[in-house]
Amino acid sequence: MAHDTASKGETAGLRRKEGLAILSALQFATRLPLPDPGWEAGRMTRAAPWLPLAGVIAGSIAATVLLMAALVLPMPVAAGLALASLLALTGALHEDGFADLADAAGAWASRERALEIMRDSRNGTFAVLALILLIGLRWQALAGLTPHAASIALIAAAALGRMAMLAVMRHPGPARANGLAAGLLSADGDEEIARRLPRRLALSIIVVVSAAVLLLGHGGVAAALAALVAAVAVAVIAHRRLGGHTGDSLGAAAAAGETAALLALVVWSPSWSPVGPG
Repeated sequence: MAHDTASKGETAGLRRKEGLAILSALQFATRLPLPDPGWEAGRMTRAAPWLPLAGVIAGSIAATVLLMAALVLPMPVAAGLALASLLALTGALHEDGFADLADAAGAWASRERALEIMRDSRNGTFAVLALILLIGLRWQALAGLTPHAASIALIAAAALGRMAMLAVMRHPGPARANGLAAGLLSADGDEEIARRLPRRLALSIIVVVSAAVLLLGHGGVAAALAALVAAVAVAVIAHRRLGGHTGDSLGAAAAAGETAALLALVVWSPSWSPVGPG
């Protein structure tokens, strides 16, 4: 009896920790009005595998905006409003990282100078051009789909982009000893959570990719591969220019992965959309 009681208590404790981890992931990755889950060592590391869920929720809200707007507005305008709502929901968190990495990579400066540029809140020419291309590609991709197909693509791309970020999170490792990337990987000193992180990340990646393939078929395969290739490209740039990941470069991997997944879904739309493109 005592053993059963202890087992139930342990299960309840794990459920509470996972619930707080989900809440932390949503609070970190969105601007939704949520209760503060508080802080404890390793909380964000435990929350990291749930970031694709934040993408699904934010993408679903943006998809709803798109479907409603498309009832009364042309598709390009509806797509623009959907993207605006998505950026508002996420606080443009990953886009900010993409812009910072573009500035650091474009400067062709030393590693130390590149890391200084990453910390600078001002945007340079490379950052502005990168954001124009990033948002422009998404906008045009959505505008080329029907409202039904575009809404599905928004949700899938948001989840797959964050999945791709998780896939490259541990490689090439953190660029700074005290940055966000280092904190995520070290679990703020909680060795047990840090030890379990690779397995938890792998499980999250498998679940997201499996769902995309089951729901979207060949389009899901193409989108997942495109997101991974884009995230790996960002990881390579981060390794060469910064010596490893920062929080901004991880955000850049998510933004690049999301955009690549969306473009792949446009190319493969006849394979998963019952109405096709246009």
